[in-house]
Amino acid sequence: MSNKKDNTPFLPGFQAFFKGRPNISKNEFTKRALVKIQQSSIQEFRQLFSGYIPCQLFSLNYGKHFSRSRIYNLEVIFWAFLSQILLKNTSCSEIVKKVQTWRIDRKLPTQSSGTGAYCKAKKKLSLSFLKTVFKNTVKVLSVKEKHSDLWCGRVVKVVDGTGLSMPDTKENQKVYPQNGSIKPGCGFPQLNMVAVFSLATGSILGYAKGNKHSSESRLWQKLFGLLKKEDIVLGDRGYLSFMNIAYLSSKKIDSVIRWKDRIKRIKKYKKLGENDYIYLWKKPVSRSLLWSKEIFFNMPDEIYIRIVEISVNKNGFRTRKMKIVTTLLDHERYSAEDIGKLYFKRWIVELRLKDIKTTMGMDILKAKTPRQVEKEIAMFTIAYNLIRGIMLDAARHCSKEIDRISFSDTLNQLKQWMTLFAKTTSGFRTLLFDFYQCICQKTITKRPGRNEPRVKKRRAKNFHLMTKPRREMIIDCHRNRPDKKNAFYALK
Repeated sequence: MSNKKDNTPFLPGFQAFFKGRPNISKNEFTKRALVKIQQSSIQEFRQLFSGYIPCQLFSLNYGKHFSRSRIYNLEVIFWAFLSQILLKNTSCSEIVKKVQTWRIDRKLPTQSSGTGAYCKAKKKLSLSFLKTVFKNTVKVLSVKEKHSDLWCGRVVKVVDGTGLSMPDTKENQKVYPQNGSIKPGCGFPQLNMVAVFSLATGSILGYAKGNKHSSESRLWQKLFGLLKKEDIVLGDRGYLSFMNIAYLSSKKIDSVIRWKDRIKRIKKYKKLGENDYIYLWKKPVSRSLLWSKEIFFNMPDEIYIRIVEISVNKNGFRTRKMKIVTTLLDHERYSAEDIGKLYFKRWIVELRLKDIKTTMGMDILKAKTPRQVEKEIAMFTIAYNLIRGIMLDAARHCSKEIDRISFSDTLNQLKQWMTLFAKTTSGFRTLLFDFYQCICQKTITKRPGRNEPRVKKRRAKNFHLMTKPRREMIIDCHRNRPDKKNAFYALK
């Protein structure tokens, strides 16, 4: 029963002014937030990706910037930002017009065509919220891994590094300085990044970033927390060191890494088969600055490793021999041939980086501040995992191998079908199955050993290289003939 003293029957609107807003429980606040999300203008996106990004994430992460009822609330700004990533080279103006179309279709008041409100809302988007969404996509994809997708019943995680560039602003240059050999104003800020991928699903499990002073080994150490007991790490020779192998072995994590010749303090211990030996590797005398004294002295003085030498035979090429280092010492369970085949799958990570950098366009970021750079990278990884999730669901539905499905074709298919998903109110499940069928109709042909060099056939115009800032650079000669004056210069 309500208290009569708290009622204002003649002026009910003044009750909140005198008594304040009534307190509500946390559960009631969550319910109201869910109702707002269900009435959102772009819930069609949530239909497609609800299995990877549940609506509870939005209701529990309404921060102080998104607590009021706004056109660009948390869900709208997130899905708009995501569509900007999925639709490569899409401007903010185009995304604003897309939001306008969504609101008109749902008979809601439209917002201004200016991009100021959208850009301000995107800056207020919390980085911790984006990382929470990313971790949820990783969790869902990890659950979908089947035992048949594993290698010898074990999870294999591939590590590799890459580089990114971004707009040349003072804020970006301060955190991610450019190459020292390039003059100021003529280069772009550089970012180093190391990522861990799942070999079974191809999803990104985590990443670490830094500037040009952060080596891949230092960034790799930050990702050790992503590894679990009984995992297998697959990497190139840049990640081979005594401390890396010994530290991971102490956590019951095995490694399969290519050998590099400058390794010292190693001697042969036991022969397991032809070109298959166990070696004894002694700890280095000096400690690397990457490791603390406590960790360095707690590592054993020597470890046992297995080195397998594999012959690579290709038609038209000389036979090459490759050495692979591993801590899988059981030669009966893990044969030399199986280890060789596993290492050759490491090349898949190069294709995954190509998907996210070239196909999706992450190689050149657009953010002008370091904080926005972090958010842009986080959104790229979320979008990449969502596409990999669609590929995995399509492969399971059509009984296909996920490696036979094209990433670029899936992304292009999603772009074309997005209008159908937006217009469909009933029969969404049937439409989704038809979407999976179209994805799996065209598969990638298996072409082992194919050589695809990174070259361009069409010649670029021989413009002058920038050796000074643009406002200071004056070109007085023709770009093809040094003896001929530039036409614009001759008019002066």
